[in-house]
Amino acid sequence: MPWTYVATELLAYVIGALFVAHSLRRGRFWILLSAVLYGAITEYLTVKTKTDYCYGQFMIMLPPMSWPVARDWCAVGPRIPLWGSVTWGVLIYGAMTLSASMTMPLVVRCLFDALLVLTVDWILDPLATWLKFWVWETPGPWFGIPLDNFAGWFWLVFSFSLINRSLRILVPKFVSGSIDKLVIAVGSIVLSIVLLTAALTIYVGLVQRGVTEWQLLVGMLAVAAAIVVSYAVRQPGDAASHWVILLSALATHVFYATLIVVTGLAVRAPRLIVISVATFVLTFIGYSWPFRRRLLRGGALPAGSHPEPI
Repeated sequence: MPWTYVATELLAYVIGALFVAHSLRRGRFWILLSAVLYGAITEYLTVKTKTDYCYGQFMIMLPPMSWPVARDWCAVGPRIPLWGSVTWGVLIYGAMTLSASMTMPLVVRCLFDALLVLTVDWILDPLATWLKFWVWETPGPWFGIPLDNFAGWFWLVFSFSLINRSLRILVPKFVSGSIDKLVIAVGSIVLSIVLLTAALTIYVGLVQRGVTEWQLLVGMLAVAAAIVVSYAVRQPGDAASHWVILLSALATHVFYATLIVVTGLAVRAPRLIVISVATFVLTFIGYSWPFRRRLLRGGALPAGSHPEPI
């Protein structure tokens, strides 16, 4: 197994362990757990029912055995690496925790979450495709990646964020005791998959009606970014600092950028260096935005009052 596979997988597990500790301290473990399971289920359903892409062989694959027989071009069959699901959970949990500390409408927080997670994917997918972490059956225009992959990332995160937040508001009104967390977790996974499927069905329908994917993706992200920025600029920036989330995101970007250089991808696609720097800057701004004033003043400011639970 190539060292790049092992290093990437181990990094995901180390960050995952840090996030488990973070979530337990803040009473948000069920959000992280359900996000990890949601990522695993959606990935498995995709490779099980479609032939868009196939994963490489990592140390821990789900399910452990491959059935039915693998496709000719896909050695591992309908299986997914555990580290990918952990990464999904970490990214979704991190974005939701940060946006929870900002005074924005619920839907705007969900848009913020989706855009923030995408800052990672613009650089992860080209690298992963180059290293054959996963292989696309039909390559696309973004360094070999189909554009609907990015639309899928956006709507996957948005759907979970919206459903999970909504259920955490509604379920406690009808269910009491510890069972409410289980109801919220299961409901978040099931209903998010339904919403994600509906969103992507509409996306595909628009493409089939003649809207180009570039127009659709850029337009969708531009509208979302305009809405988020219009609210983000009003934030005081004095929320409680989440160093684990910020530093993990930055460390992940540095790790990916390092792999781009040492594996030779930078020579083959030098534009990725520019994109890597740009996404690193966007990640730093986005992940530090809720507590930027505290960051600049070394944490000297008292934390503001924010709706942290949602």
